[in-house]
Amino acid sequence: MALEIERKYLEVDFDSLRRRLRQYGAQGGDVHLERNRIYDLPDGSLRAGHHLLRLRSQEWPDHAQNVLTLKLPPVSAPDAAFKVREERETPVTDAAQMHSILEGLGYVVRACYEKIRETWTLEHTSIDMDIVPFARVVELEGPEEEILRLEALLGLDDVPVSTQSYHYLYQEWRQRNNLPPDLSFVFTPAGAGIWACLPWRIALMADETWNEPGTDTATIVKKKVKEPDRYVVLLHNDDYTSMDFVVGVLCDIFHKTPEEATAIMLAVHQQGIGQCGVYTHEIAETKVALVRRRARAAGFPLRCTMEKYR
Repeated sequence: MALEIERKYLEVDFDSLRRRLRQYGAQGGDVHLERNRIYDLPDGSLRAGHHLLRLRSQEWPDHAQNVLTLKLPPVSAPDAAFKVREERETPVTDAAQMHSILEGLGYVVRACYEKIRETWTLEHTSIDMDIVPFARVVELEGPEEEILRLEALLGLDDVPVSTQSYHYLYQEWRQRNNLPPDLSFVFTPAGAGIWACLPWRIALMADETWNEPGTDTATIVKKKVKEPDRYVVLLHNDDYTSMDFVVGVLCDIFHKTPEEATAIMLAVHQQGIGQCGVYTHEIAETKVALVRRRARAAGFPLRCTMEKYR
């Protein structure tokens, strides 16, 4: 049984991540274009039962390969820290012939989606840097404890995390941009070809024009992902929490250097309040909870709050 254990990371600086991957000896960096077809029975029973049947074609400048994958229902809860599900897959020599077989068995294509993927490997974890027509996303797949360790090592612990599928993220994006639901997302022909000519100098692909599914191919739309609200995390002074404890919290939870942590600690002590950093709501909420838990465990009344950043 092959278990897929993964997390997605949003709002990541690809250049910075790539430098860290090289610094820590990661292997890979090859870029390819993925074209995916999702199949279902006419009554939609696969999707209703949380199964996914996918035929994927992967294209490199000098070769291509195809894979047929069946993903079983997730074994993780929707709000779990990782998405965990069993998957079964096999190489396919002829994608067109496999498509014909699936159609002959009564399956229909429910959705098509594309991504440009740069793949690295560090230890036992796969790090994928994906560009899809509506976002840029990093995906880590590997053992849970290793993902958490590499997350901190690669500087991914301060960005929003998601365990949702690309289809779910795409529906959220369409909703934010006042667009009706649509399962398919593909690049324009010109956009999809950029990857082969300029290997990974394609950061602009996230804002590349692309065909709105269901429109004439000459109709191009350009959308921007709405920036999420930001929140500042604050520490408050009290008469009991030790200075060393505050410095430790700032170094361990907020990844400050000892010098930065000391400066913030002194601001808390002298001014009554200090700023730890500015984050998205999910990250800020998590850090507040971590500080409160650590303070309770140590027997200190340290207050940590968050408020919308202006």
